[in-house]
Amino acid sequence: MSRFTLIQLLALMMILGACASGHPPGNKASVMTIPAISTSLKAPLPAKGRKLPPVETRFCSGDAPMLERHGFLDEVTKQVLKQYRARYILNVTVKPEGDCVVLRGTPIR
Repeated sequence: MSRFTLIQLLALMMILGACASGHPPGNKASVMTIPAISTSLKAPLPAKGRKLPPVETRFCSGDAPMLERHGFLDEVTKQVLKQYRARYILNVTVKPEGDCVVLRGTPIR
């Protein structure tokens, strides 16, 4: 395991551990809430594009990655973009659930 991958794994474990430790069982802590996300730097501004219905997608530790040497957030984002043929995702919330990361948001084509 490369040093970079090990550092990413440790950072994710610290984030997930911090979120899980400060909240009672059943209350899922949000890792991140952001206005828009994409895996492409060429995505248009959020004001453009066709809005699709809100979605929820998860990426778990045993799932086959779509990208090489990236983290859970990159993988779950890429999954939504590919599945819905979207350019970016609006109103994104990312939460841990067990050994998975769950992304909720609105894909934009």
